[in-house]
Amino acid sequence: MSVFLWILGLLLFANGLLVACIMDIKEQMVYRFLWLISGVGAVLLLGGRVYADGMQTEWMMELLFFIALQQLWFKRFYGRADCHAYCVCAVAMNAFGLVLIDYVMHMLITFVGLAVVQFLRRNVGCGGRLKKPVALIPYITIAFWVWVDFRGGKWYI
Repeated sequence: MSVFLWILGLLLFANGLLVACIMDIKEQMVYRFLWLISGVGAVLLLGGRVYADGMQTEWMMELLFFIALQQLWFKRFYGRADCHAYCVCAVAMNAFGLVLIDYVMHMLITFVGLAVVQFLRRNVGCGGRLKKPVALIPYITIAFWVWVDFRGGKWYI
């Protein structure tokens, strides 16, 4: 795979997530076409892994399982846009060589970060519910980059 396609994929993925964060913060809504843009970028990144390593059934099945779980079950717990964000991030993580446990750790880091920030802001009411709704996609995005950097051993952030 050419370097140009890899850079294009990274730009589409990262910028799609950035715009989704801004929309989620400002409007509490993200347009579906953003997930198409981010998804195309993530698939371009994944294409680089497939080109380098070949199609491996194990990690592809884990990815499909996670995406199905997000779209069919987790959508009941948070918004559909948040499910799409987790799916796009999982495809990109897979492109970087990460697997199912990493997708789960990404989700855990997201919710720990959300809980800490909302407790400090005193936005948590009775029963653990938030008093005022909060945009989750910025937490998903930050957790993605933190976990990818941690697993890669780079710590650029």
